[in-house]
Amino acid sequence: MSRRNLTIITLLLLSSLMLVGVVSADTVRGEGWLQAQGAGVTTVRGQVDVLEIGGHGALWYRDRGEVDEPVVTGEGRRIEHDNGWVQYVGFNGRFQLTDADDVFVSLTGQGINLYAEGQGTVFLRGRGTYTYGSGETTTNGHWSINGRSLELEE
Repeated sequence: MSRRNLTIITLLLLSSLMLVGVVSADTVRGEGWLQAQGAGVTTVRGQVDVLEIGGHGALWYRDRGEVDEPVVTGEGRRIEHDNGWVQYVGFNGRFQLTDADDVFVSLTGQGINLYAEGQGTVFLRGRGTYTYGSGETTTNGHWSINGRSLELEE
């Protein structure tokens, strides 16, 4: 892929993030689990024990640790970039990953259903609901218009 095409793709992705950015943003950091549904941008970074994300849109994936192969079902064209990123254009399906030690997965789109367990950061921007837990604490919330940061603790 030419440098020009990669630049255009990057600009399109960043533009879509900015458009949704005026709606809201929530960030969850720490160790535990999270379940979320909605539309917008969902990003998971860190060490995941279990990650399942489904919906329609554009999905990006990168594993900077020991490479773990995800199970991807549904529709979408897979594009492998030279820098280690994998992109699914026209994604409409499900992405599953277990026991990954340093991953970044982002889905921008609609009909998002996310379940994640592990340690790291989950970023939600758009409109939707979530439930997260750590230890014996469980919290329910909405991807709020004002946004907020939430810490998960053991």
